[in-house]
Amino acid sequence: MQKIVLPVLLLLIYGSVSAQPGDRTITISIINPEKTPLPGATVYLLQPDSAILRSGAADAQGRIKFQGLKIGNYRIRASQSGYNDGYTGLIDLNSLSFFTGTIMLHPKSQALNNVTVVSKKPAVQFLADKTIVNPDATISNAGATVMDVLEKSPGITVGKDGSIIMKGKPSVNVLIDGKPTQLSGSDLQSYLSSMSAAQVDVIELIENPGAKYDAAGNAGIINIKTKATRQRGFNGSVNLSIAQGFYPKTGNALNLNYRNGKINWFLNYGVRASNEKQNLYTLR
Repeated sequence: MQKIVLPVLLLLIYGSVSAQPGDRTITISIINPEKTPLPGATVYLLQPDSAILRSGAADAQGRIKFQGLKIGNYRIRASQSGYNDGYTGLIDLNSLSFFTGTIMLHPKSQALNNVTVVSKKPAVQFLADKTIVNPDATISNAGATVMDVLEKSPGITVGKDGSIIMKGKPSVNVLIDGKPTQLSGSDLQSYLSSMSAAQVDVIELIENPGAKYDAAGNAGIINIKTKATRQRGFNGSVNLSIAQGFYPKTGNALNLNYRNGKINWFLNYGVRASNEKQNLYTLR
């Protein structure tokens, strides 16, 4: 009897240890109607309400894997130039530790008498030397801070102490309009948390900096480019936002600009007031 009970107990212990709250995995393959992989397709990990959690690009086989997910429900959206967006159904990772699926993207085809070309920036652009994040392209970034945008950027992890890690490597150098911030740790986190995403034009994630960047001792470069206008004279904008989660929070930004000839003066100011709540899972 003991020979039977002991292996069963070991299997139960192994199952409880291996099924951690943050070890769920979703693997998705992106194909076209001819079942040919679509490498480079942009894939988004969504909450059930379609809010973006993560994003990335499909590899050469048209596959992408999201790892380290918590227990919960998710959806996947895939997009590719010349194709209609594709979605998965609701993915339940409450009882499953992994999910594997396929999204088929169908090409856009319709006859138009008049064609109007409208340019819209994608949320994430993967270039040869860097990754570009466009905060204005995602509606969920309304009222968010730069730190909120970075936490959802591909390859970026923000530690509890405010440290920014790029693809597992710490000591990332953060620049504002190409100039070093001279801040780190909690000071840098406080600064980026008070900076509204509405003030930012693009965020450049440079994993392998070129010769023009002094990247000695750094894992990469994050260059935050703020918005500037070429309109002459004095102009400005005010952004006010309020949100309700577990606690209410507000994010406000003021942008002022004055241009006269070749001289341009601008001021960006942001402030955020919030209380944060964190769920912590511990296994002993």
